[in-house]
Amino acid sequence: MKIKRMMNVLFILTLFTILGSYLTFGYISRNLPLEMRLDMLWVEVPWMVIPIYTILYSIKNKDNEKAKRNIIVAIVVILFLIPGLVPTNNKIKYNEIHNYEEMLDIKFPMDGILESEITNDVNYRIENMLRLIAYYKNNIDVKKLDKQIKKSDKWQEKRELDEKMNNVLPFLVETNENDELYILIYNNDTKEYNTILKENKKYDLYTAVYYKKYRAIYIYHYQYNNQ
Repeated sequence: MKIKRMMNVLFILTLFTILGSYLTFGYISRNLPLEMRLDMLWVEVPWMVIPIYTILYSIKNKDNEKAKRNIIVAIVVILFLIPGLVPTNNKIKYNEIHNYEEMLDIKFPMDGILESEITNDVNYRIENMLRLIAYYKNNIDVKKLDKQIKKSDKWQEKRELDEKMNNVLPFLVETNENDELYILIYNNDTKEYNTILKENKKYDLYTAVYYKKYRAIYIYHYQYNNQ
């Protein structure tokens, strides 16, 4: 009777592991930009102790009618948690962000977190996209950065951006209607800011996005096919 009760308790705890790990991940990563949240999947790994113990206990008491059920459920839960064991760290040296200060007309804080990733975009006209994310934790003062962006004539609120310029934005930026965004688009071919593309050719573009909510600046570098 004791073993049967333990089997049921472990079954419930193993199922709860999915919810518990999800809530833990959500709480820890709640203030991070979307693309950086995957770096925090490791916080779910400690929850793996429960399904592992369930498997070991069930194997030890394999003659119990609940053993097979518990082992199957525990294996499924472990598979759910395995991504937390896979490194997703795209961090690079933060001081590389200072190379973009002149182009973006701002001075970045002296400390922060910088990630770099080569990625694709839903917008079929965008090719060879490199995405940088500069993120600042709550202990880093970003008030100066915020003021610089709002005072600069090169940065614009997304809602004020020319509608035709929306077409050249990465998909997640173009479709974001909820966050307070400031945007800068730099044409590396013409050396112009926030200007409509006039010729039918490929352009080398930089798009910078300031997410005030997440204390982060995204820098996208890509080729835009305007043909």
